[in-house]
Amino acid sequence: MTVADSDGLYYFEGSPAAESGAIMSTQPLSSNDPTNIVSSLIHPWLKDCLLLHPACFTTVSAEIIDDRHGSDLPRRILQVRPGPDPSFVKIVHSDGLVSKYCALSHCWGPPEKRPFRTTAENMERVISGIPIDELPRTFREVITLVRAMEIDYLWIDSLCIIQDDQQDQETESKLMGQIYENAFLVIAAAGSKDSTEGLFGIPRHPDLSTRVPYLTSTGQTLGHFTISVHNHLEVWPTRGPLHKRGWAAQEWRMCFKSPAKG
Repeated sequence: MTVADSDGLYYFEGSPAAESGAIMSTQPLSSNDPTNIVSSLIHPWLKDCLLLHPACFTTVSAEIIDDRHGSDLPRRILQVRPGPDPSFVKIVHSDGLVSKYCALSHCWGPPEKRPFRTTAENMERVISGIPIDELPRTFREVITLVRAMEIDYLWIDSLCIIQDDQQDQETESKLMGQIYENAFLVIAAAGSKDSTEGLFGIPRHPDLSTRVPYLTSTGQTLGHFTISVHNHLEVWPTRGPLHKRGWAAQEWRMCFKSPAKG
């Protein structure tokens, strides 16, 4: 038999089901292999945008793929490039530096689950270096993903804005559109209601997935594929907690330049 594309069906790379073209969905992403996410998903998406989408091509120069080109960095940004001790990251002042950077869009959550924040009191510490282990799960996973993309900088609002400095908040808020618009990639933790839940959501229970034989139209058995009951957030991340936050909705819109701007 042949099987039409469905959000609840997926194949494993290199399997007969994958090569058949009958099943289009791939195995769900895992935070355990960020390099595979970059090579199998993010890079192909970026190339499709530049090569196949006229609006994307006019708003994101082809030079963006070239490591020699980038955008003006935000005034304050997290440097994630692995240094002598890769278990640390630090906030740096860009001082007009031009480079690629990513930005994170995420839910802060209730007060008891608020993410690590930069304040006037800990400013010296975040500049000298923050142990990655002290950061919440979402931050740790996005740092790993950005490093796998070989990008050196990451903008996270709670870290890059001094949270108890009203003047700094007002100054940076006015630049928010520019920050998200100029990011090489905006990574949204769409299915997480706070920073402890990560980028990849809650793993599905194994009882909700089962392997079945893959049969060709002639009745020949060639390997298997998987039928799974999806959490709706895996299929439609825009239905997740992040989509319900007004500020995050603005961030998503800020990711896109008007085609008229070129």
